[in-house]
Amino acid sequence: GAVDEEGDHSGLKELLRGDAGTLIHAAAIQGYAEILHAFLLYGADPNMQDKNGDTALHLATFHGHEPCVWVLLHEEGRTDMDIKNNDGHTALVKGYLMLWQRPPEPAVRAVSTLAQVCGVERIKEAKAIADAAIGSQLHQSRSLVHHTADGNLKKMTNELLEWADPMSKDGNGKSALQVAIDNKDRDAVELLLSFRAVPSTDEMCTAIKFNRESLWEMLVEVCDVSLLDPGRLVKAAHESGLESVQGWLKRFVQYDYDLSKFGLQPPFNGIFIMQNAFHGESQYISFTNADRQLRATYSEFDAMPLEFVPTGEPNTFKLYNRYPGENKWVSFSSNGTWLFSRYDNEADAMPVKFVATSEPGVYTMLNMWGGQENKWISFTNDGKFLRATYEKPHDAMPVRLSFKI
Repeated sequence: GAVDEEGDHSGLKELLRGDAGTLIHAAAIQGYAEILHAFLLYGADPNMQDKNGDTALHLATFHGHEPCVWVLLHEEGRTDMDIKNNDGHTALVKGYLMLWQRPPEPAVRAVSTLAQVCGVERIKEAKAIADAAIGSQLHQSRSLVHHTADGNLKKMTNELLEWADPMSKDGNGKSALQVAIDNKDRDAVELLLSFRAVPSTDEMCTAIKFNRESLWEMLVEVCDVSLLDPGRLVKAAHESGLESVQGWLKRFVQYDYDLSKFGLQPPFNGIFIMQNAFHGESQYISFTNADRQLRATYSEFDAMPLEFVPTGEPNTFKLYNRYPGENKWVSFSSNGTWLFSRYDNEADAMPVKFVATSEPGVYTMLNMWGGQENKWISFTNDGKFLRATYEKPHDAMPVRLSFKI
């Protein structure tokens, strides 16, 4: 347009006050910061909204143009950061929604720049609104779980960008995050966490049970440990392996879990009950009232809880009866090598080596008195009393170890 005597571009000003004012939206979308600055200099309204209710600030932020964001925020008070579009979203909310698409770093900086100017209260409100909006769009995706099982990060990413719930589960109720943990796939875990997967007790128990210590540390950074079920965590620790349980229990103490209500005290050795896993058998091991002799004839309710006290040798422990009011060590008699729970001194306790079988959580037991492999432990046909007299491993009684809450 013509320039008046004072150098004003009156024609351009008039144009920008009219329908052509939406030119600032085009400049914001394309990232033309200098042109946008010129439009504002000559009177364009930065708060003008398009058909979707978006202002230039909405568009510059959503399309990731930090220089345009700076231009719009340069004159304090002129650009209204609280205008909402037709979806009820401010520019900052729209920016947070854009971040779900994992844009390049310059786009992230555009949102960061706006957030710095908006201040703490607007940030908190915008994040809450954006999180709710994201949650409403997420959907269950079994494909995500399958791609996770295959370790296909590219297909996982595509599913997540299409609003697949990062905590999606398969038909058996197993989450993608559990699958990634089970497979020791650190990259898949990191990807799911970056899309705001929130580990539950299920995922944490998977990390414990399979001794994924480094993954546990990643998971615990993003979950509220106070919301986890400590009983299930303790049970999973007992399923992690005889050599691992103590380490896990000590780790739980760091998170202020009260393990005493599970009968656990420092130094936090594992406490197991034993079930006879010999073919055709299923009874639990406990002791007689008369002379404290061990038998495999009891229900789970009456099973004797045994503290596994490490000896320093691999998978070898001394067994301490933690049944209420007992507190006795387990050992064998010199006459017939019957097993009893009646010894007061740890020095009299029989070291037992637990030899893993092909079935998880099931072991055979070997008397290690004197530091040597002596006799295998099994039960008598008459009365199912436990003895340490058996020569061959195939005669040994397999026992299934578990933790009873």
